[in-house]
Amino acid sequence: LRTIVLTRNLTGLTPQHYTFAVNTASIPFINAIGHGVDYAYHASRTSAVLAMLMDGVPSCLCTLSAGTINNIPFGENCLGEILDQQNSACFFDTFGGGLPCCYHLQSLLDANQTIPPAYDEIYIRLRFYYEDYVPNETHNLFRLFWEAETWQGEYDIPRAPAAVPVQERIHMLATEFKFGDMMFAGMSGGANCSFRTDVNCADPSRVTSKGVNLIYAAAHCHAPACLSMDLINMDTGELVCRNTPVYGVTDEIYDEKGFMYIPPCVWGSPAEGLQQPPAFQLDTNMMVVIATNSTYKHYGNMGFWQMRGAYAV
Repeated sequence: LRTIVLTRNLTGLTPQHYTFAVNTASIPFINAIGHGVDYAYHASRTSAVLAMLMDGVPSCLCTLSAGTINNIPFGENCLGEILDQQNSACFFDTFGGGLPCCYHLQSLLDANQTIPPAYDEIYIRLRFYYEDYVPNETHNLFRLFWEAETWQGEYDIPRAPAAVPVQERIHMLATEFKFGDMMFAGMSGGANCSFRTDVNCADPSRVTSKGVNLIYAAAHCHAPACLSMDLINMDTGELVCRNTPVYGVTDEIYDEKGFMYIPPCVWGSPAEGLQQPPAFQLDTNMMVVIATNSTYKHYGNMGFWQMRGAYAV
């Protein structure tokens, strides 16, 4: 048995190096092994979480892997309400399908099907709108993110009992957190991150008493089950944002029948017809609630809030 011990300072050598924050409870990372001595795509890999525990305080040691899917460990690490509901996506024995089944270079075909050799060639046209930078007026937006499934990445929508009336077949999932939880390492940047090197840089140490302005909030959930997603300020009871799907009813562009889209919440300048951005402190208590149609069971649903914020000035 060979043991290798690596040590380093908490503070990164440069702004481009990772800096450990003493208030971080966990650090997500990726394990990977190669095929040989030559640099190539890894033979096996999985994500994991390094728990940061307090010295001298009792801690629970839990089993994180109950089995493997395509030789990749399946982690039973659900938290919060998704675990309280005993969601089937949380446990290896009840997992029915989702992201662990479709990693890179894996094909979701039956054993008697031949994997087609051809690749689809796809063209994408992007249009970027921009404004010239104005000192003291133009502010960087940083990424803010939270999951209703509390870092599970996906969850199953259980099928409602047949005796439940159709209009009442709604599954609810909620999670509570503090606004500042979205700005620590592993979430969206972390302390001492750099806007120039980290597109997700959201540094809680730069937040003043004025807090953080929320500029954009978009729900990521799956059709056709998704009914609504709410973002709530628990300290005031205010509904900050609600996203609901809009279904097309004509053949006109952006209103095509059979398709849907989910308009986001956007704040900005009243001169542009927008509401003033709401401000939040790092310790503001928040809640995410997602409502889904549970007439049929759905595997791998997601309840993400993908948002952008700015330091209030």
